[in-house]
Amino acid sequence: MTMTLERQIEILQQYSACDISDALVKLQPIPNTGGFLCDIDPYAPHAPHSPELTLQPKLIAPAYTLDFSSPHHDAMIQSDIPQHSHFADETRPGSIVIARRPPGMTSACIGGIVAARMQARGALAIVVSGRVRDVQELRALSQETPGGPFHVWASGTSTVGAAAEPTIVRAQVPIVIGGTKVKPDDIVFADPANGVVVIPRELVVEVVKVLPKLVEADERVKQDVKAGGRLKEAFSKHRGKL
Repeated sequence: MTMTLERQIEILQQYSACDISDALVKLQPIPNTGGFLCDIDPYAPHAPHSPELTLQPKLIAPAYTLDFSSPHHDAMIQSDIPQHSHFADETRPGSIVIARRPPGMTSACIGGIVAARMQARGALAIVVSGRVRDVQELRALSQETPGGPFHVWASGTSTVGAAAEPTIVRAQVPIVIGGTKVKPDDIVFADPANGVVVIPRELVVEVVKVLPKLVEADERVKQDVKAGGRLKEAFSKHRGKL
């Protein structure tokens, strides 16, 4: 019987982002990124490295991708956002927004107003490979969300709005962040304590299957080394069988 996405997400909630990456490393050709979106930190509801992040829930949902391109470097690219609309107005309910901005831009592509519109459209979180601003507004917005904290992740912050560095915006296109490819509707696993991992949609079933075996093997490794065993032998004995 086919497992529903809702059931898959329910199972994934039992694990950490590190567990998910271990599964993806196991299932994909080496080398790979393990689905990790590197150099991205949480800014709402709490500051990066805050002890309170460990108390925040993991958010797991399909990706709604946004690609911000510079017209100076990508002159042939055209926006696919309707002219009468803002990209925030097109946000898909129940998604986690994943946005990629060209490296080197110092302005923010998402601030308090844009985030408020995305949240109103039903987004669960925003993850930006780039900068955000209005951090106090983002944290206040998170506290106002009836269904639970609204999470915002980013590479950094800025005081400058997006108008200072015009970009061409496309929605629901494949993007690459730190070597990890993110496709529309891939599953985003946002773990405030550990980081953000993206599971290719076509691998979700396999990830769900392999996770219990990997976690059990690691528990056996821990037991062996705590009892005085050698790590290499423990890895070989328990992980080597997978």
